[in-house]
Amino acid sequence: MSETHVQKSGLSPQYILRASLCREPHCAHEENWKDRALSEIENLGWSSDYAERGYTAGVRGVLLANWNYFPRDIGDTLERAGFDIQWSDQWTTCGDCGKLVRTSGDCYSWQPYYVIENECELVCLDCVDWESYLESIEDNADAACMRACDPAKYGYRLVSEPREYQNGMHAGMTDNPTRILETLHTAGHKRIVFRIPETSQFYIEFETWEKVPDTQPVNVLADPFACGCNGWCECHKTGLPIGETCDCRPITEDN
Repeated sequence: MSETHVQKSGLSPQYILRASLCREPHCAHEENWKDRALSEIENLGWSSDYAERGYTAGVRGVLLANWNYFPRDIGDTLERAGFDIQWSDQWTTCGDCGKLVRTSGDCYSWQPYYVIENECELVCLDCVDWESYLESIEDNADAACMRACDPAKYGYRLVSEPREYQNGMHAGMTDNPTRILETLHTAGHKRIVFRIPETSQFYIEFETWEKVPDTQPVNVLADPFACGCNGWCECHKTGLPIGETCDCRPITEDN
């Protein structure tokens, strides 16, 4: 199948993949590899675009499969036909918009661009109802929001200090969310949400946030960059209204 023919024909990906089976697969050499390849074609995944940041879909979308059962250069062929390809065991689609998110990390700092709702529903971060989701993980030491979420925007204030809670392989990194939650409850704190601002090869950091009572004002500008303090200021911790000062400098509409 010539390159010009693939580019101009608009052939279906299923047709292109079936036509490729006359050649040896990339790294699947069992006797029934063709049967497995045909099964992959029959169950070929597709999405129109990525929700995950940093990726660009082909003009005809993105295909998902186990590509081991196809020739080594099949990705180039499908790319010329207008498709991007990904591995089906590393990506899945959002249950709401149908766009793609990674389910397997590609680096130590990677965090999921999705949440799991109702125990089994995967929803990308572009579609999630953050207010409802944060409420669903309150007072749960086994759940946390990722760094992409700023709880301050949804009525929460930061309780923990900078880098206060860490768990990992270095000395002293033994903080336990269950014990932390028990301590906060004993001290009178309620409606606690955990947040993971950093993941790395050897440790993670996490924070605690508390829902601010409705009678207490919340500064809607108190995000991690509003006053240049990366979130560690009284704006986050006390919910100061716009215009009042914090430990860094005044918060105004201009900064």
